[in-house]
Amino acid sequence: MKKGIVCFRDILFWFSILLISVLFLVILFFILKGDFCFYCDSNCAFSNWVLHVLSILHPFRAIFNALLILLPIVIALETFHKNVNAQECQSLLELRKELGNESNMKVHMELKKDYDEIVKNGALKNYENLEDENSALDNYLGTIELINIYLKKGIISEKEFHNQFGYRIDYILKNQYLMTYINSEHYIVWANLHELIALRKKFNNN
Repeated sequence: MKKGIVCFRDILFWFSILLISVLFLVILFFILKGDFCFYCDSNCAFSNWVLHVLSILHPFRAIFNALLILLPIVIALETFHKNVNAQECQSLLELRKELGNESNMKVHMELKKDYDEIVKNGALKNYENLEDENSALDNYLGTIELINIYLKKGIISEKEFHNQFGYRIDYILKNQYLMTYINSEHYIVWANLHELIALRKKFNNN
């Protein structure tokens, strides 16, 4: 949604610039031609000159009308875009705060340690017995799933997902026991997490 709004705003903006440019060239043409006479004679009142100019530009009134319609729309879309960006920043901040709480940080650091060991030595902590860790782990994974909800609602961009949180998905992807956990009977429960994993796999493969 955000990309569509930005694209539409950009199209309207450049179309407005094009109309302004055309209008400027038209006025310049008539000035060079001499039709925009500023000193008609001693009896030429300013009001008469304005009427004279308006009569010359009358065939181009459609350009004026288009600008009167487009410019407020462009300004409104720009304002909306800034509000969306502000919302994205606020959402990212809140998500980072949630992921930074004590419980989530403990799980994150465990997964990071496992990831480093896998990359370095191929070793892996045994997650086969998750009974004591289920609550904290589920809370962490559930928080990660919020990222996908934010993505689908257009609150954050895919680029921000990869930049801000992609490495967390990599930690999950590399952990075979954790992947077994979310791929078994918990598959449907972790639907949003699986969508993030698929998105991250696609990114990593490109």
